[in-house]
Formats: sequence, C-alpha cells, structure tokens
Amino acid sequence: MAIDGYFLSAQIDEFKKLLLNSKLRKINGESSNSLSLEFFSFGKNHYLLFDVSSNSAHMRLISDTKKNENSNFLDVLKKEILNATLTDIKQHKKDRIIFFEFLKSDPFLGLVKKTLIFEVMGRNSNLILVDDKHVIIDAIKKKFNEDKRSILPNIKYELYPTLKETFTFDCLKKVNSPKELFYNYIGFSTEFAEFIYNNKLNPEDLKLEPTLYIDKKISFHAYDLNLKGEKISFLDTSSLLKHYYELTTKSDDFLIKLLHKEEKRLSQKLSNLNTELLKNQDFEQYKKIADRIYMSGLDLKKHYSEFDSFKLNDKLSLNENAQKLYNDYKRLKNSLDFLNREIDETKEKLTYFSDLILNYNTFNNDDLEDLKIELKELGLIKERKQKEKPRKKYLTYMLDNATCIVGKTAKQNEEIFSTLAKGEDLWFHVKDYPGAHVILKGEKTEENINFALKQALINSPLNKIRKGFVDYTKVKFVKKITKRVGFYVTHKNSKTVFVSL
Repeated sequence: MAIDGYFLSAQIDEFKKLLLNSKLRKINGESSNSLSLEFFSFGKNHYLLFDVSSNSAHMRLISDTKKNENSNFLDVLKKEILNATLTDIKQHKKDRIIFFEFLKSDPFLGLVKKTLIFEVMGRNSNLILVDDKHVIIDAIKKKFNEDKRSILPNIKYELYPTLKETFTFDCLKKVNSPKELFYNYIGFSTEFAEFIYNNKLNPEDLKLEPTLYIDKKISFHAYDLNLKGEKISFLDTSSLLKHYYELTTKSDDFLIKLLHKEEKRLSQKLSNLNTELLKNQDFEQYKKIADRIYMSGLDLKKHYSEFDSFKLNDKLSLNENAQKLYNDYKRLKNSLDFLNREIDETKEKLTYFSDLILNYNTFNNDDLEDLKIELKELGLIKERKQKEKPRKKYLTYMLDNATCIVGKTAKQNEEIFSTLAKGEDLWFHVKDYPGAHVILKGEKTEENINFALKQALINSPLNKIRKGFVDYTKVKFVKKITKRVGFYVTHKNSKTVFVSL
C-alpha cells in the first residue's frame, strides 16, 4: 500500500525525539535506490533509511547498515552534509514531502544550512539536496521536463504540484463521502479517509498505534482503523514497516511460501496417519475371534458367513478364516509400531517448519541463505550447484572482553556448537518459543550477560511484544537432540530471566 501523509506525520514525531540535534557521522549506500544516514547523539547511533524504489518508497529507522554502494549522489551528500547537525524535520502541510534541515560549520562562511528533501510519491519518489535558497545541489533521480518541473542541479526547487487543500476538522461538514475527502484534502489514503469520515474524527486527536492488517491484502496505518483480518500492533512505525516489507518483499517470497506449503503437507500427513492409527487400534479383536473359533468345537473345514456376529469370508473354510484373522492381527500390530514412529517423526518435522515460520521475520539475508542450504539438503529446493560467495555465517558482536554469537538456522548452530562454543561459555534461548541460540564467550559481566539475554529476545517472535523469559546456562549443560530435523536441544542447571527491551 502507499504511505499517506498522516503516516509520515507520525514518523516525523518519532524521529524528532531520537534524531534532532544529532550529528550525521556516516552516509551509506544501501542499494541503487536507497541509502542510510548514521546519526550519533548521547553515545548512541541511529540509522535512518531512505528508499526511493517505485514499489517500496519509505523511510524508517534500521538497526544497522550492511552495504556501502557508491554513487555520485552519495559523494555529494558526504561532501555537503557529512558531520552536519540535524536541526529540524518538517512536513509540507500533510503532504508526502519531508524536509530534513542540517547546519554545518564552514571555515569561511560560518554556519551553512542545507536541506535534504524526501518526496514519497511512488515511482516519482526522490531524495533532493538543496541549499539555503532552495537551489538544487543534486538529487538521487534527476529529471528534465519542458512542461512540468525539472529536478536538476543549479535550478530552483519547486514543490510537487497538488490541487488538494489542507484538512481541518471543520472540513468534514463540506464533504459527502470518504471519496470526496480523499480527492480534495492532503494526507489521506482511501482507508484512512473512510475511517475519518465514517467516525467523524479529527486526525489530530488520534493516538499513535502503528498497526498491520493481514487479510486478502496486507495494509498498515499509524493508527488502529479496526480493519478486517489479522491485526498486529507495533511500538513504532519503523518496526511496522520492517515487518511489512519482510512480508511483501518478492525476492524471498518463495522461501516463506515453501515453508507454509511444507507445513500444510505435514499437517495433512499427520491427520491421515492419526486416522489410520484409529482404524488399526482394534487389532486385538482379530486374535480374540480366531482364538474363539478354535475353542468353539465347530467343524473347521466348513464354510460360514459369520461367527459371533463377526462377518467371515464364506469362500474360505472356518480354519482359513481363523488363520487370516491371525495374519491380520500380526499385520495391524506391526503397522501400529510403524504408524507411531511415522507420527512422532512427522510431528518433529512439523515443529521444525512451524518454528521457522514463526521466527522467519528475524532472519537477515545471510540467515536466509543458510536456510536455503538447509532446505536444499532436505530436498525441498533443487537448483544447479553454484559457487557460494564467502560471507559471515552468523551474527557476531564484540563486547567488553567478550564475544556474543547469534545462530538462527540449524546450519549456523551446528557450526557454532561444533567449532566455537566451549563448555564454560554461556548459552541463551527464549523460554518455550523458537528463536536464536546465543553464545557468550569471554568475561561474564552483568553488562555482557544482559546484552546476550536481549539478543535471544530480539531474535525470536517475542521481539514484537519486546518482553519475555529467557533461559541461560553453561554450554556443557546443553545437549543437541540427535536424529531430529533442525537444531533442538535439551538443557539443565539453567536460570530463567525476564527480559524487557
């Protein structure tokens, strides 16, 4: 869905609390259509991502930057605003145009003002740097148009044209439908216009409740609009957008679909096995009936259609029917053992795929690559063998005289436990939920343990509610469950701690 002006307004309020008066210390190229600004303030780093892709234009805070792609625009930004201070974030009315104002000290000119303008306009989205007189210095997308506005260096910046008016609560009296509200006033998406019009509410009075809705389509808003479908609430707009784009990103769509497909197949298999198990539960009756036939004193050479209300095959003698019943007893008894083994194995596989689905949104690109390898080894992905690029297999954090290692996939955890984890190291995992296995090596200070505890929570489904219980113990008390798909362990002598982010 497209981001509306009121969503951007809510984002600005969030960003101001964290970023105002921060120093811009690094600028990274995330891709050809996105970049991130690294701000530093009060001992903390904050990364602000801008994406101008036609189908996913947005801005949000991210936890870290991973790439550094070069471009001419990136070089200009580094020259003009690197080490500048962010003094203000403004929105043009409630339009999808945001101004990030910077001040930088120049040895000859003194304090110099530059503004980075983010236009969130679908395929026309852009990042434009202007000087204090609003003359364009450069833009990530340059455009020339004889009839309409151009985006080129050294020309005056003009606002994106619109005929829409600024909305106030009194304007509700002038409109007769949500459609009129959407087409005549700045800042509204169609769903938000319907909500405001039908409930006669003032948008300025709404409480921030970033909410994602999953129904026939996936949509989101800065406020809870009580839409149909599954509803997921978030603490901030950045967490919401991260979740939304992970759900809707096409590049790894096939992975989550594959996991759901396998989960569905295993669920159906388990149902069929349980049905078969119920049908075979009465295997003892066949032996009992055969025993009674031999104790009945009847002529075993004769043919009967039934015995004690139990139907027999009248083409067989009574003796042949009794032998058939003994064979059925043995076959069904053996099949029960097989069915129980199959049911246990299917349950374990189903747990493995269900856990992957539940924890999927904590996976980064490296984790997804490892997941693909796991699924290939299980025979679920068939691809031509390609030379793998060298890459970091798992997350590693350097702490104060310690190292924290986070393994999210079975492949990562096999490597961590076989080559890195030692008996006296500490192991962490969320209690009663799927999640990453976290290892703490080195000094076990309170600060280092708290960091590892939070990593276990962050890299689990509990990161959505930002709180939960985490178990931890020494690695020597952790034992992998063998002959089970995935990476599952048992542990003892553990402590359980309530963690809040």
